[in-house]
Amino acid sequence: MRSIWKLLLGVFSLALLPGPVFGQAQFGLRSQQGSTIQTITDGATLTFSSEGIGQAVPATVTMTYRGTSTVTIGAFDLGGASDFVVTTNLELPVVLTPNDALVFTIRFTPTTTIRNPARLSVPFIELPRTSGAVNINLVGLAPEFGLSFQLLPRGNQTSIPAGGITFADTALNQTTSANFVISNRGSGPGTVNNLTSTGAEFLLGGVPLLPAVVQAGQDVRVTIQFTPTQLGAATGSVRVDYVGRSSTVSLAGAGIGPTWAYDLVQGSTTRPLAANESLSLPQTVIGEKSSIGVRVRNTGNADGVVTAIRLSGDAAFTLPDLPFLPQTLTPGSSLSFSVTFTPVSPGSLNTRLRVDDAFFNLSSVGLGSTLAYSATVGAAATTLANNGSLILPPTAVGATSSARVSISNTGNTPTFVNSISATGTVFTVGDLPALPARIGGGESVTFSVSFAPAALGSATGAVKVDAVTFNASGVGLDPPALPRVTFPGPTAAAEPATQIPVGITLATPYPVNLTGRLLLSFASDVFNDDPAVQFAAGGRALPFVIPANSTRALFGLTATEARLQSGTVAGTITLAATFATEAGNINLTPTVAPATTILVRPAAPRIRNVQLATRTATGFSVLVTGFATSRSVTGMAFTFTQATDPNNKDLKLETTSLNINVDGPFNSWYSSTASAPFGSQFTATVNFNIRGDIDAIQSVAVVASNAQGNSNSGSVNLR
Repeated sequence: MRSIWKLLLGVFSLALLPGPVFGQAQFGLRSQQGSTIQTITDGATLTFSSEGIGQAVPATVTMTYRGTSTVTIGAFDLGGASDFVVTTNLELPVVLTPNDALVFTIRFTPTTTIRNPARLSVPFIELPRTSGAVNINLVGLAPEFGLSFQLLPRGNQTSIPAGGITFADTALNQTTSANFVISNRGSGPGTVNNLTSTGAEFLLGGVPLLPAVVQAGQDVRVTIQFTPTQLGAATGSVRVDYVGRSSTVSLAGAGIGPTWAYDLVQGSTTRPLAANESLSLPQTVIGEKSSIGVRVRNTGNADGVVTAIRLSGDAAFTLPDLPFLPQTLTPGSSLSFSVTFTPVSPGSLNTRLRVDDAFFNLSSVGLGSTLAYSATVGAAATTLANNGSLILPPTAVGATSSARVSISNTGNTPTFVNSISATGTVFTVGDLPALPARIGGGESVTFSVSFAPAALGSATGAVKVDAVTFNASGVGLDPPALPRVTFPGPTAAAEPATQIPVGITLATPYPVNLTGRLLLSFASDVFNDDPAVQFAAGGRALPFVIPANSTRALFGLTATEARLQSGTVAGTITLAATFATEAGNINLTPTVAPATTILVRPAAPRIRNVQLATRTATGFSVLVTGFATSRSVTGMAFTFTQATDPNNKDLKLETTSLNINVDGPFNSWYSSTASAPFGSQFTATVNFNIRGDIDAIQSVAVVASNAQGNSNSGSVNLR
């Protein structure tokens, strides 16, 4: 290029007469590098930043003629670093008219990373006689990346050896770190496009946002973390991607530490155990025990410590021979212990065995039977415990409440119930299963408990199922009210000296046995009681019963009626009844006791009998027996009947009737205390003296009278 330039210059010199005149033509200069466009002047400096040796960086320069004449551009003169090359789109020399442009390209392709200066000179001749050159200073820059590392926490920063970075031996799941340094030792900025690592145990930390431009003399630092998860050697790499090239550094390390293996030992059989494996111990009868052995081995390459062995779950599982912990196990050594299962209840039981960070699920089945008890009252069910309470609902005396008791076998083997009973007169059991009753696992039997209170207030008893006792209790409430009471049999009025039938009837049946007394009272119209007014069985009080769910009272064993004597005194007989429950003797009698009345009215005397007491030749006496309900007899009228005797034609009765005022004697009698036991009964002795032949009298009849009238007639024969 330089030889061509000199030749052309010589040609130009011969053409210019009388001699060269040098000056500065008018040019506009513009450069473009990538998307960066800038205006430059003569003597300006263009800087070329390459991403590395062999990475070309072009710049396009547009040189526009701003003059008014023409200008001839000669061959370019490029001096300095040989890493620059200039090319143009036109063949030189070239003539430019105003506003014409010459475009040329300057390309920098570094062969070294040091600073590369150069100078480009573009000669020109402007008519008529000006000549000169446009000069551009060129500077080429390139980065040079170097890699180094520093083992933490106290390692020195060193260059990476040929074998890469080797980390110190590291315990499993622990971390060793190193700083990884990417330094730009060149003359210009460089770009780190990407950072990646391989090997699961190696991770990068603190990586900046990429791509990252690193200026000359600066660096990028990241952390490489080595975390081994298994024993032995681990390898990986770190790759740094620049523009158009990359660097890879090998990584190496070793994981050290204990590793744990677990074995199940059952008798003479041993097999490996995996973490979280589920183990089933042999099914075991309640109260007996079974066991398994567990062995812990250190299969690693360093000592290890077993710090904790424990169970979490059902207390039926225990660790009876646990070694003293913590215990250090060297590589290849082991420790052993056993897990024992001693069930106290039937069913599936579980626990979780922990050996430090390893877990094992243990299960087994306790064999046996367990009886559970519950009582259902209405829709509510409660659990019953031995010596617990079985509470029945408050119940009216005479009514019955009940509970349903269930016996369930919550175990897995059958058992038997041999006896079911109740104590306390008001508690009974019923609907019993056939005893002894076999109850299989998951099965149940039921029976009923009834409460029939006999008295008000609390009642207690017990329900027994074999050796299990439930304390039964209930409260007796007031029984139902007594239904309406009637007294069939007697009428409103009764004849004196008669027996009157009477019964007691309830309007509706009563649910429990009733007892009672039929009470008789007498109110005399003449202020004198009559002891004869009483029950035929004697007395003025008569017991009775009304069987449960019936309406008729029974007197004695089967009689539904009792009889009372009406007596001989005018007055009012009152019958009243009292009632109580047979059980508990709870009074059911209303405030006003049920009652009925019978009237014995005042009446004319009544003669029951006339008897001949004595008879002589001159007289006779008669006994007149009767009663007067008003306890009053004022007169007696006697009528004599003449006798007829065929052998004595001379018999003649001169007096045929006789009226006697007897008010005085009778008043004396009824006023005396001697008469009180006899009511209004009387026996009057009437003496007759006869003048003449007594045989003339065949019979004598008598009628008694008082204020109420005349009695019936009574008579007696004298012969």
